[in-house]
Amino acid sequence: MAALAIGWIRSGRDGTYPFLQVGAAMVAAFLLFSKVHSPQYTLWILPFFALTTVNVAWWVAYTVVDLAVYIGVFRWFFDFLYRGEDFTFFKKLMIAGVWARAGLLVLLFVAFLLARRPEPQPQESAESPSSLSPRPLAEKPASA
Repeated sequence: MAALAIGWIRSGRDGTYPFLQVGAAMVAAFLLFSKVHSPQYTLWILPFFALTTVNVAWWVAYTVVDLAVYIGVFRWFFDFLYRGEDFTFFKKLMIAGVWARAGLLVLLFVAFLLARRPEPQPQESAESPSSLSPRPLAEKPASA
């Protein structure tokens, strides 16, 4: 709800509603409040790193934290099931990764809402080969 309200305020200031930024912030909020920790949910937020104008450092930070969660989870499962060890380094890594990702999602919520609108790409010039229209085939001379 807050993302929609902030988008509405920005639309009054900028003249257009920031759909992409608001959508990215809403996905970040969903990932935060739903406490989802499956790798498939990471795929939901990845396109927004490419489509918005947030710094690439946000993507690097999210990837590192996500990697810590998944390495920690799967290695801790191995340690617990096959070695009988419970509170290992990897369980601590998983716990730290979960909390770091929660904090990062809060910061991403704000970063996505503050992101500028993507700049439109320049159109190709009239001389470029891709913009040339095809030439009609030469007509065959009429036979007598």
